[in-house]
Amino acid sequence: MICALLFFATTVNYVDRAVFGVLGDTLLVNGTVGPYHDVTTERVRLRLLNASTARVYRFTFADSRPFALVGTDGGLLPAPYTTRDVQLSPGERAEIVVTVRPGERLTLRSAAPDLGDVGVARFAGGPDTFDVLQLRAAGTLAASPPVPARLADIPRLDPAAAAEQRRFVLSGHHINGRTMAADRVDAVVTKDTVEVWRVRNGHDTPHSFHVHDVQFQVLTVAGRRPPPPPVRLCGRGGRRRDGRGHRDRPVGTGHPRPPPQEEQGLSAPLTGRAPGPA
Repeated sequence: MICALLFFATTVNYVDRAVFGVLGDTLLVNGTVGPYHDVTTERVRLRLLNASTARVYRFTFADSRPFALVGTDGGLLPAPYTTRDVQLSPGERAEIVVTVRPGERLTLRSAAPDLGDVGVARFAGGPDTFDVLQLRAAGTLAASPPVPARLADIPRLDPAAAAEQRRFVLSGHHINGRTMAADRVDAVVTKDTVEVWRVRNGHDTPHSFHVHDVQFQVLTVAGRRPPPPPVRLCGRGGRRRDGRGHRDRPVGTGHPRPPPQEEQGLSAPLTGRAPGPA
């Protein structure tokens, strides 16, 4: 669990926060500053969670070695995807498997994230870089089995079977021009049906969009089908980060993060109903 905090004297400063949340300058991993992990096997599986409220991290290793991305918010991918970096927005998760050599010291880092055409990128971390975790391999490592070629069977949802199509435009602290109201329901969805949602970021603030208790599959990004990389979009998703002008079409049964945006009304209440007459 990776979290960046801003300290003042001996306390955490939650007041001086960026537009999206606390843009901390001290990195903690599972509550520890300057962490390391003793490695005794050839392969290590790391579960990465961006617990920061504002920063976006692009995780990579100091020597740019490849690793296997095996899982995201929605669980395991259909198959491992070999990559050299993975970018996580606040609240987003990933699971990776990396191979280490006996006796080496390997550093997991966060490189400058790709925030797209966003005018306020500095408030999400901008070009900042961090050392995150050092892996300290023993002189002799126990053998590890290879990563399976197949991880999970994930049936693709058919957009042609969509019972409803919806459009969500995120702008400032509004969704479709309205802030959250606890006494209002913005959409009623039918249980066990497929819907296609078109989500567009109409603001220069990057947004991370997700739906409570529901996973989705991404059909298109910016009007185009996702290319093979990143294959992680082919799995089940719980969260998508949109830069300015981005248009995504997730298909699934919300609200964006980070939490400060939710607190300021950037949520849309949904409710479900059983199939049958309205």
